[in-house]
Amino acid sequence: VTQDAGGLSVAVAEGAVMLNPEGEAVLLGAGDAVYLAKGSDVIERGKVPTASVGGWRSGRLDYRDAPVTRVAADLSRAIGRPVSVDPGVAAQRFTGTIVTSGPRADVVRRAQALLDVDMVQNGQGWRLTTHGGASDGQARP
Repeated sequence: VTQDAGGLSVAVAEGAVMLNPEGEAVLLGAGDAVYLAKGSDVIERGKVPTASVGGWRSGRLDYRDAPVTRVAADLSRAIGRPVSVDPGVAAQRFTGTIVTSGPRADVVRRAQALLDVDMVQNGQGWRLTTHGGASDGQARP
């Protein structure tokens, strides 16, 4: 279970979970996942490999057709710095695995390459932008 400013996500590795937003009972079994964006009534259902559930504990972030905004939120937790998303890349989706073990600079380089974006360092953390989107001279990894 992950809840952040963007919404709530639940993925099930084994057994079953009953999710009850607004009184609507949603039964999730192993391999099921849901995402409820903040301010939305629409529950996005999906499937996940059960081995990937909780992958952050072993230094892996696994995704199947996930919004880049969700990836950014997970990266924020993984590297301990805020990761924001420019509007130009916010609609992108991502399928793959980002390894989050090792030095922060290595994680940023891997994420940047896999997401096909630039990760521009700002005063507090990082910002995902389109390639060449940082015209302000900010540092890149």
